[in-house]
Amino acid sequence: MRGGVGLVASVAAVFGLGVPASPGWTAVAVAANTVWVAIFVAVSVTRGLLPWLMAGEVALTCVLCLTQGDLVAAGMLSGGVSWVAGLVTMTIVTTGFAWRPGLAVPVGAAVALCHLAGARMAEAGDGGTVTAGIHVVQILAVAGLMTVLRRAARLADDTLTAATDEQAAAEVLRERRSAQREQNRVWHDTALNVFTAIDQGGLRRGDLRLRNQAAHALVELNLTGRPGEAPAEAKLDARLRVVVELADLTVHTHLVPCAVPWAVAEAFAGAVAEALTNVARYSGVREAGIDMAISDDGEVLVEVVDHGRGFDPGAVPAHRYGLRESIKGRMTSVDGLAEITSRPGRTAVLLSWPASAKARP
Repeated sequence: MRGGVGLVASVAAVFGLGVPASPGWTAVAVAANTVWVAIFVAVSVTRGLLPWLMAGEVALTCVLCLTQGDLVAAGMLSGGVSWVAGLVTMTIVTTGFAWRPGLAVPVGAAVALCHLAGARMAEAGDGGTVTAGIHVVQILAVAGLMTVLRRAARLADDTLTAATDEQAAAEVLRERRSAQREQNRVWHDTALNVFTAIDQGGLRRGDLRLRNQAAHALVELNLTGRPGEAPAEAKLDARLRVVVELADLTVHTHLVPCAVPWAVAEAFAGAVAEALTNVARYSGVREAGIDMAISDDGEVLVEVVDHGRGFDPGAVPAHRYGLRESIKGRMTSVDGLAEITSRPGRTAVLLSWPASAKARP
């Protein structure tokens, strides 16, 4: 804005040249103003309204005001229509942007007084009073406007900061709850399952499966809360084979090569392990099947099926952790899905990971 007004003022000074203005002094003033405009624009755009830049702006405008008798035609000295008066207005506005009212108002007033003094020395028709009145109104208006804008900006900053803090706190709380849920799932699916199997007589001292399941439980518990130690990617088919080896069942599998993010592989593995544990405990059969596929759009599908007595998924109490968290909650945590259907003779747990996160064969 200062650049545009400054260039217009230089053009107006040249084309509005008239008695008693001096062509020589006007040429010097126009050259000085034009060079200063270039400096002002370059510095303000790259480094802002620095103190020395504003001091130079005020000093140049005051000099032009005091010498306006040699720069402005007689008919343009009154009424605030001269090119020098225009520069005074621009300086008032600029100081209002750069400084607080406590400094901008007295500096603006000093510039206005310089213009008034220059107009009287040049014997302006109205003695410079009309233009001085205009400048006073401009000083007060700019100070008032900038005060309102600064207060609004401060209020907006405070509101944004508060909202950001609330969002950060909510995110921390969400992550803590998510970590707590995952820790509960791991405890449920590892140590608790091993202890339950021992208590029910499914695993006995010296049983190799007891040793393997206990070792696996220790590994899972050690990884809990330390995701940085886990690999970025895992082979899902290999991870599911480990789950099958630890199962207290005969499991028939159809697995295909598939690499997914480590967290996704762990979610599938944990959900499948819980599904197989439920088969062993409640179905009344000792066999299950796992079928794995990748759809054309990249969705990973894993289905665990048994042909036992079945159950009503809707009748499972809300406090039971296995279906709600160890299967459904775990898949939801990685943007996956778990669908459970059951009737006498067939129970199926279908796990899927959306195509929005592509799997790689």
